[in-house]
Amino acid sequence: MKILWTDIETVPQYESLDVAPIDYVARWIQYWDARNAWKNDGRSAMECYPTEAGLYAEFGRVCTIGVGDEEKWAARTLKDEADLLYWFHQLLDERPDYWLGGHSIKDFDIPFLIRRMIIHEMILPKQLQIFNIKPWDLMIVDTNVMWGCGDWRYKITLDLLCSVLGIPSPKVETGVDGSKVRELFLAGEYKTINEYCKADIYRTSCAYKKLKEMESQQFS
Repeated sequence: MKILWTDIETVPQYESLDVAPIDYVARWIQYWDARNAWKNDGRSAMECYPTEAGLYAEFGRVCTIGVGDEEKWAARTLKDEADLLYWFHQLLDERPDYWLGGHSIKDFDIPFLIRRMIIHEMILPKQLQIFNIKPWDLMIVDTNVMWGCGDWRYKITLDLLCSVLGIPSPKVETGVDGSKVRELFLAGEYKTINEYCKADIYRTSCAYKKLKEMESQQFS
């Protein structure tokens, strides 16, 4: 099985709500208030926009995509999201037999990419055509699912997974985590984001190899 290790970084669509269209601001406030009414933690939609909007494809956008296939590791950060998605689409078209691999990719990266491509009216590449596909036919490898050991509710961060498996953490290596991506993106620090993204996918591939090794040793 050939795997294209993949990771995305996302940011809000606008630098701040002050420069966003009025209808966009209204939709965000309505969306946030509805999703967080049960929390009642006192945080307003305006306050949370910079840190939270990038997590939702309806209000965020892809700013960086990292890929790796065991031989080469690359990441690209662009202001123009459409150009970035087309670049990734072309990579997948050139590798129709490759599976997509990542950490929590089934819960975040894949759905986010699909939604943003649909918004840009793009035909989905083979690996992202998941509608009406049986779960066992999906061309996806997810280290979070592997570590979950059948518990579909289980969640673990890549940082913690690397720690328990004895793998250097990409967060420690680069000094960057997801919370810093927006700030770096606005500052034009694309190289820093790219290095962080590449570290993530490389360490994910290391975690995958270690989990597969344990499986083969256990059942050989």
